[in-house]
Amino acid sequence: EKEFSVGQELRVRVVGVNLVEGLAVATAVAAEVDAAVLSAEELHPGQVLKGPIVGVDSWGVLVDLSGHHGNPSAGGASKQGGARALVTTMHLADAAVTDPKKRFRVGAKVSCRILTVDKGGRKVHATMKKALVSDPDETPVADYKPLAQAVGRSALGFVSRLSSSGLTVTFYNNVHGTIPTRTLVQQGVTDVAEAFALGQVVKCVVESCHLKLANSKPRPGSSAKHSPKPRLVL
Repeated sequence: EKEFSVGQELRVRVVGVNLVEGLAVATAVAAEVDAAVLSAEELHPGQVLKGPIVGVDSWGVLVDLSGHHGNPSAGGASKQGGARALVTTMHLADAAVTDPKKRFRVGAKVSCRILTVDKGGRKVHATMKKALVSDPDETPVADYKPLAQAVGRSALGFVSRLSSSGLTVTFYNNVHGTIPTRTLVQQGVTDVAEAFALGQVVKCVVESCHLKLANSKPRPGSSAKHSPKPRLVL
């Protein structure tokens, strides 16, 4: 055990607050003080981090982002604390990866960018696509609201759905946009399925973003969960 003395200066990191005692709870463990994050609650969509792979399977890889190695089965918070992100096969590289076990190994350090973090940090998804991880945009698309006043802004996203009506492009924090078929045709695309693939990184320009009013009410008989969502057209 380390011995401390009154007046000694220490490098610490605040990890909590005791409101009853009016005290801040801190750690002096060097690895925890220097870690980029200590828990999944500190993560936010669009954040770029490095960490070792702690799991590889047919579904993708699991990346430890805080140095708390363990054996969790999904991205998010582990029993030992810390933060881990799940990278599915779609997001392992710019090109499709069919067998993660042949390409990745436990212990290899990788860079990834956070896609989504659910409430409480119980589940975290990230991407290792080089085009997205190395994107210099410091304010990636992670919210619909700023886009309503950002017509003409360009941003990188990935194709998450192909249909006869066009492409669905997903950004961060589950922000989705649509590129209508008519727009693709104007650009010379005659076959959407032939020209694009799921997971493909594309650069888009915001054409319009229609937000629903905060005080708008859902239709009679429908729940808030099924209320109309913002509509982003690219």
